[in-house]
Amino acid sequence: MDNAVLKNKQLWLIFSITTIAVMGVASFMAAYPKIADHFEVSPDRVALISTIFTLPGLLLTPIFGVIADKIGRKQILVPALLLFGIAGSSIIFVNNFNLFLACIFLQGMGAAPLGALNVTLISDKFSGSDRIAALGYNGTILNLSTTIYPFLGGILAGFGWYYPFFLPLLAIIVMFPILFFLKDEYSNKLNFSDYFSAFSSTLKNKKVLAILSIAVITFLILFGTLISFLPFLIAGMGIKNPIFIGLQVATMSVMAAISSSQLKRINKYLSQKQLLLIAFILYGISCFLVIFLEQPWLLFVSSSIYGIGHGVNIPSLISILSQTVPKEQLAGFMSLHRASSLLGQTTAPIIFAIFYRSFGIHSTFILGALLAILAVLIILFFINHNQKV
Repeated sequence: MDNAVLKNKQLWLIFSITTIAVMGVASFMAAYPKIADHFEVSPDRVALISTIFTLPGLLLTPIFGVIADKIGRKQILVPALLLFGIAGSSIIFVNNFNLFLACIFLQGMGAAPLGALNVTLISDKFSGSDRIAALGYNGTILNLSTTIYPFLGGILAGFGWYYPFFLPLLAIIVMFPILFFLKDEYSNKLNFSDYFSAFSSTLKNKKVLAILSIAVITFLILFGTLISFLPFLIAGMGIKNPIFIGLQVATMSVMAAISSSQLKRINKYLSQKQLLLIAFILYGISCFLVIFLEQPWLLFVSSSIYGIGHGVNIPSLISILSQTVPKEQLAGFMSLHRASSLLGQTTAPIIFAIFYRSFGIHSTFILGALLAILAVLIILFFINHNQKV
């Protein structure tokens, strides 16, 4: 491990933001059946929770990023953490489902800038090999958090539908060290007119557009295969136990955490472009492998392969983006990257469902593999980034 990077106290403050950024739906999805019973609503209405939570991020994240480029990162982070904590924990006292959804929407507004500004701060504070190491460790924290929250939320939901909504109070606890100890050295003297002119010019860069496209494809594959349809494939194999399904996602997250933590070491031998290519090749192998597996326990092999690719992909893509766009536009483009990820996440179930209804469940994994091939082609032709650190 890179002790010099990990000894940086500012990085650990950023890690705390990351843990809140991924809390969201993962922390209370286990309570969905109890939420439906308590509010006496149908499952399809409860399914709206995920969309309601991610919608503000899709719409507002780029706006928050632009503002953060103008007034500073901390000025956005502190109120966002406060809103996340208050809106999320207020659900404990709600007895009307529409009001419940309103609180979820506000919590989603608070969550919107967190997943972009954490990596923006890392890119602000680190460069070269230290940056890829810090992004890798942040990926490790992210993936460990996405492993822990569903289990923790499930345990809390066992006591009652509203217990998982005590977890957002952690955002308020995190807010105080961010307020008092996070150093936000960034300043941008460009006026809004000059900023938007420069931003629009950068947005026309084919490499930047390729990076944003890859972000969309990444989450199309993840939420179209592993999250949306792997559970149904497992059920078709005769396993109805949700723990087995949860373990598939956990396996992916743990392997992603491990590969992220080793990213600086790997990057000594492979360029960031090569790492991206390997990531999507692993995605494709994982999706194709699922089609031919007949024993459910072998799915852990596929999930592990997917996780290794995912742990390499996200930090590498963010690192390339941070080195491609001007520093004064960094938060704006990190937020646009985050919005692209949310676009993939939001539309994946709809797109993959069309293939499922038309061609069967295996077609969803074939589509995932084809999207991985598309990403490989985009990387080969538009990402001319061969840097090793």
